[in-house]
Amino acid sequence: MKLASVQVENYKCIEDSGEFSVNDLTCLAGKNESGKTALLESLRRLNPVEGTAESQFNPLFEYPRRRYNRQQHVNEPVLTTKWELSGEDIAAVEAALGEGAVDGDIATVERGYDNLTKWTIPLRLGFVQSSGIG
Repeated sequence: MKLASVQVENYKCIEDSGEFSVNDLTCLAGKNESGKTALLESLRRLNPVEGTAESQFNPLFEYPRRRYNRQQHVNEPVLTTKWELSGEDIAAVEAALGEGAVDGDIATVERGYDNLTKWTIPLRLGFVQSSGIG
């Protein structure tokens, strides 16, 4: 898999970075306090070292302060990434689900303040229904 794009929302000073492409060489440029480090910190939480302070999003400290409400259940994704699946990746999924199950080569991986990593892999709907998965 290869990282193709990233979007960060409601994290520290970043309300919405917008989706941007990631290539072999990607440069983050901006003024001081514009969110460059915050963006990288959020990306690090996609695959954190377990048991470290950086392993989980914490809405009390990281949700944009002016929008934070203690009663509000913060359930939206903070980090949305899109990954290009290689032929080997697709073959691994199809080995588990059956040949022809995958319908595309882009997977989406999200992580939010619930600290659950959610994967979305495009599957052929008819195939999935006929195989009893769903």
